[in-house]
Amino acid sequence: ADNSIGITPAGGDIWWANQFTVVDGYDQITSIQVSFGSGTTTLVVGDAFTVYVYEDPNDDGNPNDMVLLTSEAGTLTQTPATNAFEDVALSTPATVSGSFFVAAIMTHTETDFPAALDQTTPAVQSWLAGSGTMGGIDPNNVSGTVDIPLQTPDSAGFAGNFMIRCIGH
Repeated sequence: ADNSIGITPAGGDIWWANQFTVVDGYDQITSIQVSFGSGTTTLVVGDAFTVYVYEDPNDDGNPNDMVLLTSEAGTLTQTPATNAFEDVALSTPATVSGSFFVAAIMTHTETDFPAALDQTTPAVQSWLAGSGTMGGIDPNNVSGTVDIPLQTPDSAGFAGNFMIRCIGH
């Protein structure tokens, strides 16, 4: 990670995602991997987060109309800010086609920045949204339930892509 993003000044919920295009033969998403940010001060092993897989119904790479396929709760198993990835196996694999998104939501305090960014990669596939309210993001309607609207990290003043990825078979 070169940088990380969180909800300031009071903390809340952050939703961060990457957009991908299906590679032939790998349309069954079986796990999501997330690396947590370097600016964290209170995130600890055992803290909760949730991962999501969304279909992009018109394959436009924009999450405004995405459809939730599956989700899975996760907990931090290693100290954040180590550039290690937390691997969350999906109990129900998601079948994707064309364009799709993998995302995470975490509630955090104002001193944490859980969404790790790799600033050496082109900023073409990442999205974020936020809420100053704990539990304030509806994962079924991210674009309609947030205080910080869906946007790319670039539009928020951060270059790069989030360190979130998926494993497919």
